[in-house]
Amino acid sequence: QDGGSYRVEIVGEPSYRVDICPTSSVGDHNHAAIVAGVGRVVNAIPAVVDAAPGVLTALDLPLITGPGLAPV
Repeated sequence: QDGGSYRVEIVGEPSYRVDICPTSSVGDHNHAAIVAGVGRVVNAIPAVVDAAPGVLTALDLPLITGPGLAPV
């Protein structure tokens, strides 16, 4: 794809290869990737607000999903 893509490869049994080609009607692949990434940050706000004071990492927070979606 013009503009770029991302590949995730997991080698093992079974092996997986996923090609992600973000696109956007309002910008190039960079815009689409930024919007996808910021979704996790925005959806993490309630968990961060509810957390105890201090430094947190992604491992300290619950699995972040979109509103109304339950982790499986």
